[in-house]
Amino acid sequence: MTDHLEPTLSDEWAVHKLAHRYAIALDRSDFDAWASLFTEDVVWQTVGRPAFHGLAEVMEVPKRLHAVYKNTFHSVLTQHADVKSTSAEGETYCVAHHMFDYNFVSQGRDPVGLSYNYLIRYHDRFRKTDGIWKYSERILVMVSRQVDQIIQFETETPAIIA
Repeated sequence: MTDHLEPTLSDEWAVHKLAHRYAIALDRSDFDAWASLFTEDVVWQTVGRPAFHGLAEVMEVPKRLHAVYKNTFHSVLTQHADVKSTSAEGETYCVAHHMFDYNFVSQGRDPVGLSYNYLIRYHDRFRKTDGIWKYSERILVMVSRQVDQIIQFETETPAIIA
């Protein structure tokens, strides 16, 4: 193993970007992009709940999330990782807004919905394989949940100019 070598700034940046790519893929329901962020043998768990083992099981997470909520909006905050040449461990803070469909909340009576807003800490392990950094373990710790009334706007995501 080559973990005794110093990681490059490129390695550190790639590990850092994973959390942002995770949030964007999840919020856009881009399951293929989300799957590309994990190793085949990944373990994903919310503390206090059963773990998902392997990529096939982990792919149930976004499907279940989007079956319950109309939209999600994840904001990546503080992040720290101890990066070695082919592995890393770290922690990522996140605020995750999970918005219910109006009809789920008021069954057509009210134009007001609910959002569960979670403060989350992820405990992460990463692995670099064939030059690509991926999550090999992601443990989600829910710190708190706040419930807000909201009015959601129908929006389209504009095409990103390359």
